[in-house]
Amino acid sequence: MYKFFTAAFLACALLIGTIALPEHLQPIEVVEKVEAAVRVRGYYRKDGTYVRPHYRSNPDGNPYNNWSFPGNTNPYTGKTATGNPETYLRNYYKRSGSTNNSYTYPLTTPRTTSTRSSSRNNVTVPANASVNYLGTGYVCNHGYKKNYSTGKCEKVNVPSNASLNILGDGYICNRGYKKNYATGSCEKVSIPSNAQLNYLGDGYICNRGYKKNYTTGGCERVIIPANAQLNYLGDGYICNRGYKKNYSTGACERVIVPVNAQLNYFGDGFICNSGYRRDYYSDTCVRN
Repeated sequence: MYKFFTAAFLACALLIGTIALPEHLQPIEVVEKVEAAVRVRGYYRKDGTYVRPHYRSNPDGNPYNNWSFPGNTNPYTGKTATGNPETYLRNYYKRSGSTNNSYTYPLTTPRTTSTRSSSRNNVTVPANASVNYLGTGYVCNHGYKKNYSTGKCEKVNVPSNASLNILGDGYICNRGYKKNYATGSCEKVSIPSNAQLNYLGDGYICNRGYKKNYTTGGCERVIIPANAQLNYLGDGYICNRGYKKNYSTGACERVIVPVNAQLNYFGDGFICNSGYRRDYYSDTCVRN
């Protein structure tokens, strides 16, 4: 019964604020600075709730640096704050009693917003150019290229049978034309018989069944010997399975498979059966 009345008396006293709490129950908040964060020691709130020791972001008057700002992550708990940034800012300035809902970054703090407007007046922009994305320099407009000697933006000279490249600071020859680096012009690709334009359109490839003669530039028919077929690319041949190429004559000769052996995986030679080994002197398979 004594405990009941004691608890009731303390509760009433807390509500009307007539009795002070003992010193160990006072809502004292003690902080220790830890680099960009502060450590908060455990304390009791006015309602008697105990708050465990924890870390919080260093108070600097910048709501965007708070770990509780929506989108920011507390490095100690790994939790990312949720909510609406505008609502957070309204509540933040309401609690702080400030009527100025904005924050001015100190000069030593990196800006999170673009500095294009603040740096624009300090950048000298030549004709046919504009300030770059960071606002720290300039880029030439599409169709112009930078002259690093003069700093000016000069018009790109696009020759016949060409067009501006994707960056707009040079040109590429149209399909079917190739660049002559000596003259800077775009010359028509000369396509021989039995050939066609390559994938890039700046040269040619021989049709399937033909191979390029690098001396004459022509496309010559691939000579396929007996027991052979066109290779995958169509510019040469491979011997059929069970035959191997004689590089001296170019012919495909039958693979001689000795006793206790079988064709290898590629079909151009043999391997000895299990329990046998190859005798390279006699080219036979002998028992182990």
